[in-house]
Amino acid sequence: MSDVGYRARAWLTWPRVIVPAGGVALLVLLALGQVRESVRGEMRVERRPGGGFTVTVNDCSSAGVAGVVLEGRRAGDRFDLRVRASGDAAVLSLLEPNVIDSADRAIDIRRQDCSRWDVLVEPGVGSVNGIRLARGHVHVTCLVDSDVVTADAEFSECS
Repeated sequence: MSDVGYRARAWLTWPRVIVPAGGVALLVLLALGQVRESVRGEMRVERRPGGGFTVTVNDCSSAGVAGVVLEGRRAGDRFDLRVRASGDAAVLSLLEPNVIDSADRAIDIRRQDCSRWDVLVEPGVGSVNGIRLARGHVHVTCLVDSDVVTADAEFSECS
């Protein structure tokens, strides 16, 4: 009799352990799904006279407080669009192909260069290794020198 009672009590204890543990696991999975990096869009440069290129934006990374780097690849070349700040005060820098960090090889774009300007960079949901995630969008059409630069991109949780 005591063996049967012990087994019954043990059997009734398992749901009290499994259900809360399963609930915690489900919440963790949901949280991880909500903090997934997402980026989509394209950058286009029309060179005059003739020429130009279009690049699909397929990666992003946070560039510190109110900044983000949008990356696209085309035919093996890497193109970066750096966004510093947000709104009318933002400055965009389109780096030449495969140039990772050189201010002298970038096309700087400001609000006054553009007929269309909607730039938003704000903090994302959390941080990764102490770096604040970034989210927002860039929708611009600008005339810089004799090039028309167009960028349309949405991004979230860039780390």
